[in-house]
Amino acid sequence: MRYLNMIRAVLIMSVLFFAACALFALLRSAG
Repeated sequence: MRYLNMIRAVLIMSVLFFAACALFALLRSAG
């Protein structure tokens, strides 16, 4: 179960990082 929690945490972190990068690129291209 510890490995599953670690994998889920890494997935959530990568998704948040990707969303932040996409939002930053969108704001930068808009402004």
